[in-house]
Amino acid sequence: MKVFYFSGSGNSLAVAKQIGGDAILNMASCQKTRFKDDIIGFVFPVYCYDIPFVMRDFLMRAELDAQYFFAVATCGSSVGYSFLTIDKLLKKKKKSLNYSKKIVLPDSCIAFKTPLDKQKIMLEKQDEIVKGILQDIENRKNTAHKKDKPFPIDKIAWWGMKYVFGIKFKKVNDNCNKCEICVKICPTKNITMDEKPKFGDRCEYCFACIQWCPQRAIEFGKLKVDDESKYTHPSITVNEMIKRNT
Repeated sequence: MKVFYFSGSGNSLAVAKQIGGDAILNMASCQKTRFKDDIIGFVFPVYCYDIPFVMRDFLMRAELDAQYFFAVATCGSSVGYSFLTIDKLLKKKKKSLNYSKKIVLPDSCIAFKTPLDKQKIMLEKQDEIVKGILQDIENRKNTAHKKDKPFPIDKIAWWGMKYVFGIKFKKVNDNCNKCEICVKICPTKNITMDEKPKFGDRCEYCFACIQWCPQRAIEFGKLKVDDESKYTHPSITVNEMIKRNT
């Protein structure tokens, strides 16, 4: 089994490790394009009701050969188009998504804070849900729930995030001490260090730079971290997140 993942807060990395152990591959840094196994799976966060841009690019260029494909989405509530998008991209390669499941975990988006009491409940349920997923995969369960929406809610959601919350407009406040964690942790290598961190035009909007910054120095438009919105998965360290990019 091969498990591909993408992660910003550490949620999807934590789940990918539980499903695939050490044999997991980061879609953002994967250089190979050909993969063959009996089972191929994807673990990813949902961004504005769809899959991350990095994941879409990976699925478009990768040659994937397997008898069974599964997808696990970590999300704050809805998976939106995610599983449908994956199935459509696989169908272009004459493959199909066999199994899908979502795991609701604390939201790292800042705009949608998950209350601390609910975070605890979500994290406590994670192990049980993953155990069920592993059993389903072992039994080759074929239940991929692929649903579409009647209107482009993902485009509306992205417009709201970019122009209402202003996440396109990034800034670094005076808390910055040039530790360069944001530079090392960015999955798309979109951040460079000058007098302060500088952002390019390849942002995935995964919020990794904001959430893992120890000084709370990064802001996306109106969004900045406070005690309620600060969240990274408790089982994942900043060094693991940095290492995943190598």
